[in-house]
Amino acid sequence: MLVEDDDGMRAALARVLSVAGFDVRHFASAEAFQTSVGAVPPPHAACLVLDLRLPGISGLELMHWMKTKSFRLPVVMVTAFDNAAAHEQARQAGAASCLLKPFAGQALLAAVRGAIESGARAGAP
Repeated sequence: MLVEDDDGMRAALARVLSVAGFDVRHFASAEAFQTSVGAVPPPHAACLVLDLRLPGISGLELMHWMKTKSFRLPVVMVTAFDNAAAHEQARQAGAASCLLKPFAGQALLAAVRGAIESGARAGAP
């Protein structure tokens, strides 16, 4: 699953993930994600790639919402802002990793695969 507000970046990330064999559902906002998934992540969802700064509900706020709904979905946070405090907040909120844009497609794939493996070991879907 992917939440990214920039249309071009969302398309590029979805393409990288799709070419690597992932079935990608993508959303332009946290609110669209919430409306689509409701209180339970789809059973096939293995990871969420999430932009840190989004209009409306931020990536961190969405992670907190997910915790209130008992989502156990590993998160790879992505951001264009090189802010150590924000990266630390993402990690403290439970993000498996935080990638600084621009990043290589291979870095994204490695982060997603690592998050999925960590989530599987922790009992996430």
